[in-house]
Amino acid sequence: MTEDILQRLKAVFRDVLNERLEGVEFESVDVQSDHDEDGNEILVVQIVFDGKQRALDPQKTSSLTRHLRPRIADIGVYAFPVISFVSKSDLGKRAAAVA
Repeated sequence: MTEDILQRLKAVFRDVLNERLEGVEFESVDVQSDHDEDGNEILVVQIVFDGKQRALDPQKTSSLTRHLRPRIADIGVYAFPVISFVSKSDLGKRAAAVA
């Protein structure tokens, strides 16, 4: 995946996140191309947000893929996005645990 496509993907993710999850502040969106167990191309997406987990509406987060797929297809990416959310505070705890 080229750097240009990667940057365009991140922009699409940020746009959809801001549209669908109003009021949630996003710190970063990390997108990596990978393959699932069957060899299909996937996008491993880690979204870091500032706030408590309860700030995320489960109905809206669970439907993100439905809103993302057409938008990422518009830029020529057909891989299925596998999305995880991590709070900024939990990310710091993970880094400390690994060190």
